[in-house]
Amino acid sequence: MRTTTKEFKNKVQQHIIDRLGNPWDYENDHENENATTPEKLQNVVEQFKSWYCPFEQRRTPNRYEAFKSFLQGLPSCLNVEFTYYNQRQTLREWHEQTEAEAERYNDLQVEAAYYYLIFREFSTLCKKHNITF
Repeated sequence: MRTTTKEFKNKVQQHIIDRLGNPWDYENDHENENATTPEKLQNVVEQFKSWYCPFEQRRTPNRYEAFKSFLQGLPSCLNVEFTYYNQRQTLREWHEQTEAEAERYNDLQVEAAYYYLIFREFSTLCKKHNITF
């Protein structure tokens, strides 16, 4: 399946929404389990901005690469697939591929495709909910 179809984009966006963590409620000192999707997206953006300090900006000026590095630190605000195997299985499901088709790509290609799609659709979700990313 092509990555530019609406169906494909919806699959990736749903994957992201399903893995958003709950923001911390400082007043009650626990997670806000009733947070809306925009609040959860805003929490990820705030966590990323906090992590993306001037040192990180100099070290990784490319925003995509920085976001990928942030996600590889396994933040609780957005739980993405970390292993090559899980990334491959997720991409296989999104693309509706057979096992043989999925095995044509090496681990680095799978990782790059997975994180690129997460970054692209996360940015789209932020725009959709009027969140500055």
